[in-house]
Amino acid sequence: MMTSDIVGNNSTYLESKIKKYLLSIIISGRNDTNISNFAWRLSTVLNKYAENIVFLSLQQQTEILVPDWGGGSLCTSLELTEKARELVRFLIIPPELVSCNSATSFLENYAINAIVRRAKGKYVMLSDSSVFMPFDTMAKLRHYLELGYFQSFNVQNSFFLASKYLVPHQVISDSPYRENLETHIAQNWPSYVHECVTPETFSESAAFLLMTSDMWFESTGLDEQLT
Repeated sequence: MMTSDIVGNNSTYLESKIKKYLLSIIISGRNDTNISNFAWRLSTVLNKYAENIVFLSLQQQTEILVPDWGGGSLCTSLELTEKARELVRFLIIPPELVSCNSATSFLENYAINAIVRRAKGKYVMLSDSSVFMPFDTMAKLRHYLELGYFQSFNVQNSFFLASKYLVPHQVISDSPYRENLETHIAQNWPSYVHECVTPETFSESAAFLLMTSDMWFESTGLDEQLT
């Protein structure tokens, strides 16, 4: 079973003021041709997150949110495991809001801001459909959030950008089974290109952005007027 909300649902927005979870994971992405097979990428990423969350017993501490500004068709186009279907919640941007904002707003940022306002986590983590989260990374993330510190940084008043390793295009071009993908990553990741985060292009170069939900609101979210 998957759940969906629609932008404009005031009760959902007001309920988000009560922080029910430790972490809200927001996964966005567009159906583009930059990397092959968007539906496979997003399904693979969501299924892995769900597996990690269940293995770490974080079901009561974590939510996964996915914005859909395509009229609600996204959830039906994905091949999700039963675990992912139980954990993932889709936020649908109605067509009338898409049409009235498409001329003045950057729709992906508009959708992300809308979903963060409805997130129920103390922390929000923004990532996308091309970022595959290994189990050990998820375990470390949980540890630091519960500890409250990362090295010398207090996670309450800091934000974090994670760098990433690039899986070769030829590995994912044929949409491999997730088990085969994980095997390749485990055996070959030291040889992958390591893309470091740069301040100028952090939204493209970072694997994810993490901060408290309070900090997100204080910063007023993402710029919706990008062109």
